[in-house]
Amino acid sequence: MQLYATRLEGEISDSEWQELCGLVPAYRYEKICGRRYRRDQEHLLFAGLLLRQVIKDTLGETPGDFAFNCYGKTSLEGRLDFHFNLSHAGNWVVCVTDQHPVGVDVEKMEAVDCSSLAQLVFSPEEQKRLQQKQGEQQLNYFYDVWTMKESYCKAVGQGLAIELNKLSIKDEDQDRWLIAPPGEPPWRLRQYKLESGYKLTVCASHAAFPEEVSRIYWRDLTGRGATETGKG
Repeated sequence: MQLYATRLEGEISDSEWQELCGLVPAYRYEKICGRRYRRDQEHLLFAGLLLRQVIKDTLGETPGDFAFNCYGKTSLEGRLDFHFNLSHAGNWVVCVTDQHPVGVDVEKMEAVDCSSLAQLVFSPEEQKRLQQKQGEQQLNYFYDVWTMKESYCKAVGQGLAIELNKLSIKDEDQDRWLIAPPGEPPWRLRQYKLESGYKLTVCASHAAFPEEVSRIYWRDLTGRGATETGKG
């Protein structure tokens, strides 16, 4: 498994924007054009560029055709041994790859009505724990559980069609957790530090998580930069 992240910063000229849009597949370009706000467009563009670079580095080839399941999860056509997932929020775009299904979620922590939202996706036990916390601790716990369950949904490829309030997160060890659907093997979760004010969680069917987040300078994705690896 590998985990990659790129931080969006700097300006992109109109001519460069059009050039970069020409590097992503048609389905992604259509999504980009369908977004009203520039930041949302940048998220989609650089998610596509990050995936493109990862596929080239991992498989030694440019991306081929993409396939989609009934819930919209994307896969690389004809490559059953290569799974990936993308997420983006705020200034960050992240990508995780593995030989098995995998999911990732990054969120920028903002003030929200934790109690109301928790009723949708938190189990009764998790809602109780949430109400026992206050202020920053409550917000941290909310985004911990939120990103864990979102990454699980993305790993199994069913989106939010799952009744998440019937599943509970269980502690395993330090920065690792479990989510165990009834009658199924447990899925494993791990969190990574990305930047203050963000939560990043990866979900997989095994425990072979990377120790680090590979951080790629956004200009590298345009062919104009350098790469570094930072502790996750």
